Amino acid sequence: MEMVDDRISDLCECIIHHILSFLPQTDVVKTSTLSKRWQKVWASNPNLEFEFDKDMFGHEQEFIKYVDYTLERFCTQNPYVLQKLKLSLIDFNFEEAHFHISKWIAWAIEKQVGQLKLQAHGYSLPQTIFSLESLTTLELSDCKLEHPSIEKPGNSIKLPSLQKLSLCYVDADKAIVEQIIQNCPLITDIAINQCHGLFGISVSGQTKLRKLEIIDPFHLYREDLMKKIYIDAPNLYCLTIGSRLLKSITLWGDKLTGKMFYPGKDEDLNCHVPVLKVLNLKCQKLRKFSISSPSLKVLNLDQVDLEEADIYTPNLLLFQYTNCVCNTPKFSIHAPCPWEITIHSALYETDTSLYLSLREFLGKSSRVMVLNIAILLLQGKVRMF
Repeated sequence: MEMVDDRISDLCECIIHHILSFLPQTDVVKTSTLSKRWQKVWASNPNLEFEFDKDMFGHEQEFIKYVDYTLERFCTQNPYVLQKLKLSLIDFNFEEAHFHISKWIAWAIEKQVGQLKLQAHGYSLPQTIFSLESLTTLELSDCKLEHPSIEKPGNSIKLPSLQKLSLCYVDADKAIVEQIIQNCPLITDIAINQCHGLFGISVSGQTKLRKLEIIDPFHLYREDLMKKIYIDAPNLYCLTIGSRLLKSITLWGDKLTGKMFYPGKDEDLNCHVPVLKVLNLKCQKLRKFSISSPSLKVLNLDQVDLEEADIYTPNLLLFQYTNCVCNTPKFSIHAPCPWEITIHSALYETDTSLYLSLREFLGKSSRVMVLNIAILLLQGKVRMF
């Protein structure tokens, strides 16, 4: 039989580590039996994942010994930083569990961990994590977030490298979540899913934010669920909202181009909010908009360059629409309330397209109670109507 060269073993450790990062931890451990070289590679692997499995470990103490040995060996024998630490401790009920988790996280912080993924019931994240400059990803599940103590120096929130934040089944209030977001200048991806204690959320000033997901606990019907959301993120392009008690949404996002608001599917804007009362949108690149909401009372579309709109809001009390282009959209509206329409446009004196489309638009409804039109003629004259 012809021998095949082992080219993978000849690769440098950093490349092998990257390859191993795509494998389950159990398979990574198996590679240590291949040769002495692979045993060394496994020992220096900077991507560590630990999942407690009673069938595999039998008892919590065996799992603790395994994690202690692996983490301590990495921290004491390797020059590498820890790229990722994942702890999945769903059935980890050892009475001193929180002590050991804090110890493992402390070791990870010493090695400047980049990604921290933690699932541990009732565990309160140590305050030292809030000032870890190396952290790029923080994913928490079934944990608690508590306010840093301002009495201790160095306990302020400052995460200059964090790009991804995911909170799932986490106990946290509005203030701590907003503080974390506000102190992450590079944040691009936020997911807040099934968390408790959030009455509302405000996200503003995050110019790097691209994706935002906010989902309330649908299995509960409590008065402390999300009621109000305010979002000002100019580069946001993907938004998902799901809440049974949410009543107010204000959204400013110039990059959002989705077709559907509610109900939505596979679109940039995908929101399920059955008792929504107030919706304010300022999304200049939104081209197609559809909403079906019997509960909605106020709809404000500000500086939205729509091409088509399908609006079914039978109980709407006020509809406000501001357009800053030379065309008016094709509207299909069931909204038996006063309309306030504002049109801002610039065109040549000989261009009649705006007048024709505006006449067609106004001819579709007798609900327009307030109409403001400002036209800038490109020859330099301004006509006001």
